[in-house]
Amino acid sequence: MSLGKEMFDAALRDLLNWIDRTKKTLNEDVHAVNVPEAEELLKKHYDLGEQIKDKKYEQEYCEELGRRLLQKNPRMKEVKDDINHLSEQMADLKVG
Repeated sequence: MSLGKEMFDAALRDLLNWIDRTKKTLNEDVHAVNVPEAEELLKKHYDLGEQIKDKKYEQEYCEELGRRLLQKNPRMKEVKDDINHLSEQMADLKVG
């Protein structure tokens, strides 16, 4: 396996693991019972939203690594599929 493919796989794995953890956090069924708890939940969700925006750079980096691999070997269908999967997962975070 080439160094470029290893870098792509590692970046993809890290980002997809982060997306999975973030989705679990967003799907937690937590209800505030008073105003301070509601404010804390709101702050946590705001912070999470900022983290999602900040991950855009990592997504772009990973996609660029994939595009470079595809330029060298256009038959690497799994790389193209991985890039598409990553884009879909990030889009789900922004919607959900």
